[in-house]
Amino acid sequence: MPPTAVLSRLLLAALCSLAPVTLIAVSGSSVPAASAPATPEPGFVNLFNGRDLTGWKGDTRIWSVRDGAIVGESKPDTGLAENSYLIWQDGTLADFELRAQFKIESGNSGIYCRARIRPPGQTTPDPLIGWQADIDTKNWWTGVIMEWTGREKLAERGQRVHLRSDGTREVVGSLGNSDALATHIRPVGEWNDYTIRAVGGEISLTVNGVRMTELLDEDERRVLTGLLALQLHVGPPMRVQFKNLRLLIL
Repeated sequence: MPPTAVLSRLLLAALCSLAPVTLIAVSGSSVPAASAPATPEPGFVNLFNGRDLTGWKGDTRIWSVRDGAIVGESKPDTGLAENSYLIWQDGTLADFELRAQFKIESGNSGIYCRARIRPPGQTTPDPLIGWQADIDTKNWWTGVIMEWTGREKLAERGQRVHLRSDGTREVVGSLGNSDALATHIRPVGEWNDYTIRAVGGEISLTVNGVRMTELLDEDERRVLTGLLALQLHVGPPMRVQFKNLRLLIL
């Protein structure tokens, strides 16, 4: 056998005797690259690319992207004087269905829909005005339709509610006991699926495939188009994550 062939065989045997290694691609960071968002359902579009906050605007001391998820986090040195928002920049919501996943680890959060920026000089306690699909760690608020400034609690979990043109609120039906419905919300630190659907004044919230709240909003103060935003509530340090945000325009 020629000497070069002997040498080749010796090198191959040496390589095969080595322990297997894992190849890691590095691109300016020690953090592994996040996987791309899954292909959305037919008709839906992804609102988050899984890598950065392109298409969104908010305080980058509070909002960031880690491990393929949007993270809202306040710390003792970034204490909030008022609620913080990450606002979607590529359109507004009118009639729509939004599907998203959330994981809350501490505190209170929500997804604002058809919202408006607080007008200059107005003394509302919140910089964004509109209704939200609420989220919290104690499940007092998750699945509730809330409008923190103006009309307060619009529909509690388990309720079918009619808001009449004069603002009168009437519970017209039930979706189940609030505590029983809360058992379908996964524990703190686990991912949950949130579906928000609004057509005109008809609004519904669904968590993990279970309908939580329905509202027929005919109040003359209602707003039928506006901004989409993610919220981190004022208060002690808290943390929430969002991913797989998909929107269907109806």
